[in-house]
Amino acid sequence: MSERVPPNSTGAAISVDDCRVLVVDDNESNWLLIGGILDAAGIGKLEFACDGIDGLAKVASFKPDIIILDIMMPNMDGLEFMGHMRNSTELGTVPILVQTALNSNEERNEIYAAGATDMLTKPLNPGELITRVRTHLENRRLTKIHQNQLRLDAELDAAKRMQEALLPPPSLFQEIRQRTGLGIDSHFETSSELGGDMWGLHALGENQTGIFTIDFSGHGLGASLNTFRLHTIMSNLRPPADDPAQYLCVLNEQLKQLLPLGQFATMFYGIIDTKEDTLAYSAAGAPFPLVGRLGTSELQYHEAAGVPLGMKQNVTYENRRLDFPEDSYLFLYSDALIETPDRDGHDLDENGVKDLLTKSLTSGDAHSTLHRLRDNFDHWTAASPVDDLTLVLAIRSHD
Repeated sequence: MSERVPPNSTGAAISVDDCRVLVVDDNESNWLLIGGILDAAGIGKLEFACDGIDGLAKVASFKPDIIILDIMMPNMDGLEFMGHMRNSTELGTVPILVQTALNSNEERNEIYAAGATDMLTKPLNPGELITRVRTHLENRRLTKIHQNQLRLDAELDAAKRMQEALLPPPSLFQEIRQRTGLGIDSHFETSSELGGDMWGLHALGENQTGIFTIDFSGHGLGASLNTFRLHTIMSNLRPPADDPAQYLCVLNEQLKQLLPLGQFATMFYGIIDTKEDTLAYSAAGAPFPLVGRLGTSELQYHEAAGVPLGMKQNVTYENRRLDFPEDSYLFLYSDALIETPDRDGHDLDENGVKDLLTKSLTSGDAHSTLHRLRDNFDHWTAASPVDDLTLVLAIRSHD
């Protein structure tokens, strides 16, 4: 752990070229003195006020970064001025350096209680004035950075919760399980606060369930915004019960109009029909889906070629149909599974993914299987996934 260094402990001065300083003082001689000291230090953005009333008006128009304030002034003195300042929601945190000849502890305590940040004793010492100004400007800058980071963290956390809300709710899992006998589970993990992966389910009919995975190019904020765009489109479009390719065509046409140039999404959309014992699907450049049978050695990759969504218009996609009887399972995953290296720098190949799934699939329970698979993947890999990781497993039980 590195040792923390206090601000400015290296002696490096912060830039004060664009700092705004307001001097509130009824003595014009002090204006000239303070203005000359600050100007010599490179602070050229200065404004002056002759009393507290004038000072409040200048605060509103000039928006200073720091205020140098006299206490004894006509019309509105420094104590009353600070009372108004500290009740302001917009500029109530501006540092105020009070210059005063008052020396008693009671008087100084009253000044601090009124809202002073620091005090300078008259007559002013030029070196002390500049040092105090620089110190409080640095503190204010660091405070703003911290506040901005807190606000950014809060906004990212809210956006993350919104993105997670796009995923299927547990109630939909239960409904599909009761209606069709499909047990479905997933693992969703972003490589940063926000990601470009999305997956979901559609209850299409008494015996049909739509299942899809999506992976937008890139990751982070830009990719996550695209997931919201696509989710909005899909919310207003019901897929045909027997034509997933046509569904991809429609999504592609709409995405092409919305996505910035160079951005696109790979997608798998499948329809499991438990009455016809089939899996009908279409794909747009997605990773090859794996389909197998419980209790057997059957486990096979299937084609998922196709132009990614949003790349170009007037694209035709292909429907494919597979047998999907009882005890069949479908495994879908994003690129991160095959692009995260192990401790020797090697990625998972096709056989590696098969071995990982087979090793984890010790029962017909989708939840426990994915839990074991993620643990096995953590043991195999050397680091966190290099991209957003989505894993989806659908198992058709025989009961």
